[in-house]
Amino acid sequence: MPKLGINNKIKKAAPKAGFELSDRQMKYLKTTGEVALAIAILGGAMALSALAPNIFIALDKIFGKKQFGTRKNTLEKREKQLAKRFYYMRRQGYVKIEQHGALLLVSPTKKGVRRLFKVKFKNLQIKRPRKWKKTWWLILADIPQEFRVAADYFQKKLKQMSFYPLQRTSWIHPFDPREEVEAVAAHYKVSPFITIMEIKRVEQSDSDLLEDFFKNKELI
Repeated sequence: MPKLGINNKIKKAAPKAGFELSDRQMKYLKTTGEVALAIAILGGAMALSALAPNIFIALDKIFGKKQFGTRKNTLEKREKQLAKRFYYMRRQGYVKIEQHGALLLVSPTKKGVRRLFKVKFKNLQIKRPRKWKKTWWLILADIPQEFRVAADYFQKKLKQMSFYPLQRTSWIHPFDPREEVEAVAAHYKVSPFITIMEIKRVEQSDSDLLEDFFKNKELI
């Protein structure tokens, strides 16, 4: 029996499927390949016919239907693009593609899982609640000198995540950052030296300064 091409399987994809990325997961993903890799990883070993429609749904949510429309010529274009991405990811060792009967199964490799972690870590931001509680979160990073390199990376990451630097070892943010900061601290192996606390009241002058800073960041 001749092998079924990936592009042919995409064209035969059902219009509905039982797997979809959440909005929070999708916000980290900025390329077709990253979306495809994320769905392959989060879904485990899945038939391409189930993966393909959800990748298109994710792309529409990220880039908008103006770029990824539903007209036939646009659909064919992105089907070909997606097929190329799968072939590329397989060449790079991010996924495995195996034929089982009439199905092509896509499953992530360990290298692919590490790749997606790097993508998400690079774009990590503090979750923004619907309403600010008018409290502040203080991060104290009392990291010993022997871990100076890790401390520098930790501080750079907090800056990239829009924390306000009170001083070299203390940072502040208006939203609960515990989950994200703990992940960053664990990544750089400095968790024992990090303290996180919620502050319900600060001096008015300090509060005004902080509010101006985060308003300029369009966070509050």
